[in-house]
Amino acid sequence: MLKTVIMALVAFVFTNIDDLLLNTLFFSEAKSRRKRFGVVIGKYLGSFILVLLGILGAFGVGFFEEKYLAILGIIPITLGFISFFKREKDGEEPYGKRERRAFGTVVRVALVTLSDGADNIGIYIPLFAGFEIWQFAVVIIIFLVMVSVFCLLGMLISSLPRLERLITKHKRFIIPITYILIGVYVIAEESRTNKSCGDNF
Repeated sequence: MLKTVIMALVAFVFTNIDDLLLNTLFFSEAKSRRKRFGVVIGKYLGSFILVLLGILGAFGVGFFEEKYLAILGIIPITLGFISFFKREKDGEEPYGKRERRAFGTVVRVALVTLSDGADNIGIYIPLFAGFEIWQFAVVIIIFLVMVSVFCLLGMLISSLPRLERLITKHKRFIIPITYILIGVYVIAEESRTNKSCGDNF
């Protein structure tokens, strides 16, 4: 039991350490309570999908081949360009529009989390292989707790006065560039991995 808990903690930290940067940016954008809640939900949704794909892969169930994971890099690149050309509007928004924006936050955070964590699937599959049902339950619980911890850390870091002023002042450039770099990294990393696998055969 303890061994499984430690393994789950180590696996989460090492595969999600880059999420701290993402979480910081997400929460720096989310000024309202509704948007912050949307970030948390989006993080849970994206992380849950990654773990679910890892578990299914451990059972030999795959929805797509790993060589196609690089395609997920297109998502943050697209969101980066959309974010760059989007213009924020001042003033109170109608209730329906606020709801749509909150939903958009959930979808955007989930998609970026999913694409940024695409390489995690390749780690989770062999890690989960041979697990019993109770071990999967432990892993899921640990991961859910750690998502909350990383969200809290991201929120605290984004609220640091100097960092908050910096991101607020330059967010029109910082956030889109970060998304685009994440997308380029995902495409390059997955392409490199696939090439290495191909060279071994």
